[in-house]
Amino acid sequence: MSRNNHDKQEIHANSTEEDTQAGAPISPEELELFAAFIVFVPTQIGEPLFALGEIVATRSAVDLLDRLGINGSIYVRRHQCGDWGVVCAEDAEENARAVNNGNRILSEYRLGARRERLWIITEHDRSVTTLLLPDEY
Repeated sequence: MSRNNHDKQEIHANSTEEDTQAGAPISPEELELFAAFIVFVPTQIGEPLFALGEIVATRSAVDLLDRLGINGSIYVRRHQCGDWGVVCAEDAEENARAVNNGNRILSEYRLGARRERLWIITEHDRSVTTLLLPDEY
């Protein structure tokens, strides 16, 4: 047996059952760091609820997504399927009504460790969906 394989076996043999099942606890600082790389993707998104029209994005929104290494299409799909992100209850209710009555639809997602805000808005006539930052509205 090579020395490397022997070392691996010793480490495994000396680890406790708790180490192998739960691992070391993560500090709040480490959790915040890891949050920058976590993207929530629902296991079942569902069917699209409305047309998106042309999909456009502001330069700042594109820069945010690029900087965080995030594919914006994940959030566009969530938006279209009724996952409005972190909007308040009143806005979520208005979005649900807007699917049927033709008002604009707004979703907000918090991205990365700094929880930076990304808005997605589909216009009332469903001609365009825009990815933008809140201060650009």
